[in-house]
Amino acid sequence: MKIRIVVGCTDSKSDPPASGLELGSYPRPAVEVGSVGKLCKAWVGRINNRPSDAVLRAPRDLYRGDHWSVARSLIEGDRRPGTALDVDLWVASAGYGLVHVDEKIEAYQATFSLRNPNSVSQRRGRDAVADHQTWWEKVNGGRNRKGSISSLAALAADDPHAPMLVALSPPY
Repeated sequence: MKIRIVVGCTDSKSDPPASGLELGSYPRPAVEVGSVGKLCKAWVGRINNRPSDAVLRAPRDLYRGDHWSVARSLIEGDRRPGTALDVDLWVASAGYGLVHVDEKIEAYQATFSLRNPNSVSQRRGRDAVADHQTWWEKVNGGRNRKGSISSLAALAADDPHAPMLVALSPPY
């Protein structure tokens, strides 16, 4: 039986961020309605126009840390003889949106965590929640990708009989 699992990305990565993919280095528009949308448009523009010599890695090889070790063990475990689960692992990435564990991406620094220079929002409370929602919609909707799965709803609809476990922190 196939089970789809979606986990959050991690700040710890095997490579430093690629040029232009450290959100804290972007000029921040004034904190006003729509400013996160403008910031995301610039970010997605960089992702969609990566340099020809970009170093690409699958999230399974890019992410590090305890949290990621547990997530990775879910897909490595299903390769051993006698394992009954067929795990299809996805990542909710602040920098790339919804990403399959084998999709190739560049190293980046972007987060939904507050009080971080690479956070998508520099605001607090409901304003930060609104910024996170705007960012998530725009990063998923604007990114060039191979395939049509760009949301949790689309992932669930792709195989409606496959159970889906979503394990994300509150900012997602």
